[in-house]
Amino acid sequence: MKKILIITCIAIIGFLPTTLKSQTKQYYSIDWSIGIPIGSSSDFISAVSPAGFNFGGQIYMTDNVALDFGVGWNNFYELKDRETYTKGGFAITAAQYRYISYIPFKAGGMYNFMPSSKIQPYAGLNIGFNYMTENVFIQENLIWTDQYGFIISPEIGAFLSFDEESSMGLHVSAAYTYNTNEFSFMKNYKGFQNITFNVGLTFMLGR
Repeated sequence: MKKILIITCIAIIGFLPTTLKSQTKQYYSIDWSIGIPIGSSSDFISAVSPAGFNFGGQIYMTDNVALDFGVGWNNFYELKDRETYTKGGFAITAAQYRYISYIPFKAGGMYNFMPSSKIQPYAGLNIGFNYMTENVFIQENLIWTDQYGFIISPEIGAFLSFDEESSMGLHVSAAYTYNTNEFSFMKNYKGFQNITFNVGLTFMLGR
């Protein structure tokens, strides 16, 4: 069921542009994403994650206002020093390998402040849901859980066109994401939070 839901969302995102008129201005970006856990989330994993990507698009309703949507992936990992974990009458003292992997699906709105400029700064707000897994390895023991959560994510960024005739450009952005996911294991968090810094290529259609 989870795989079907993810595939359906990706298919909808891929199909949406084909339903629009060719002259509608559209931007599509593929980004490398760096994630930083913050708040109580950093008690579980504090390490910066360089393992991530985003695919997103903007379909303009007016010169400045666009429908924004995207899907991504980030994987967080950290090796923790030896700690004692107790449960059910037994105790294990060992190093811990901690992982968080999540896939966000989100959509919302974006405002482009200078749509005719070579450099186009913007601000946006998205909502959606995510699929997340948390894993802890202690010796040969695995503690694992998966869950869905609600997302809210404000974002700022900019598009940089390579030249007036080019259909390609550079995309940079920073986004804060709050997820309703919760996880309980020694260092608990309620509401996974992270900041992502993204950089990649944008393909500009209908300019």
